[in-house]
Amino acid sequence: MLVLFLGASLTFNYTLDFENSILEKYAGQKIYNVYLFLFYSVPLLFLSLAYAYFYDRKLHLYSQSYWFTILFVILILIFSETSFYLYRDWLRTEIPIEISQFISSFISELISSSIIIIPILCYWYWVDRKNIPLYGFQKNSLNLKPYLWLLLFMSPFILWASFQQDFLNYYPEYKPGLAENYLGWPYWATFGIHEIFYGMGFLSIEFLFRGFLVLAMIKYLDKGAVFIMVALYCYLHFGKPLGEAVGSIFGGTILGIITYYSRSIWGGLLIHLGIAYLMDLFAIIQHLLKNHF
Repeated sequence: MLVLFLGASLTFNYTLDFENSILEKYAGQKIYNVYLFLFYSVPLLFLSLAYAYFYDRKLHLYSQSYWFTILFVILILIFSETSFYLYRDWLRTEIPIEISQFISSFISELISSSIIIIPILCYWYWVDRKNIPLYGFQKNSLNLKPYLWLLLFMSPFILWASFQQDFLNYYPEYKPGLAENYLGWPYWATFGIHEIFYGMGFLSIEFLFRGFLVLAMIKYLDKGAVFIMVALYCYLHFGKPLGEAVGSIFGGTILGIITYYSRSIWGGLLIHLGIAYLMDLFAIIQHLLKNHF
């Protein structure tokens, strides 16, 4: 069910280049919010209905709190993705053009992450505080060995991906620009600052997808919460290279299962950050070998 749905979704998106060429052309317009709402509603609505049909767990379909939670997640994603357009003009007019790319690289991560983290903290405090600990932030001891082995296992695949041109066109997200000359800083300094806030973005993503979407939805869907999370997580990657979108299905499933059984996102966060930083590292090495930097 999930495989067929995501297979069809991937084929549709990457055949038409739907997100980048069609959906994104409305970015910055008010109608873009409506289109994003419809876009993210597709996997959540389809999987909610399919899970009820195939697994005969229909209680969530009649739960107002379930649909409120679904709506809550969609709105968080929309505001997080469109927040940049609220301060884009300020960056263009108030920040010297030489450092606007550098400044926007971490301001956007800070603001979009806050838009995710703060509402979920409020939701937990008002809805789930008396029932479960903060989503995924268990204080239990964590054995890091399995996660480090998993990261080591995935490293060759990331290395292979770094030889693909679409990968190099996208990574690293922060590339050398005018900021280094303007500030008199080496690239590693500006890149390091960017990576700190880049990591904050992954913290917010883990908190939303593995923490909230899995652990807050267990009461409605049990293991089905992992399916819902994986589908939405894949859709979040539609603007990225195909290999990364496909990888998000496998990675999201593994991390979701880990979170379901451990009730913790610490291991998933380690994996996610490790993969992200390895992707940037391998991309930089490839660019250096090709004398692009």
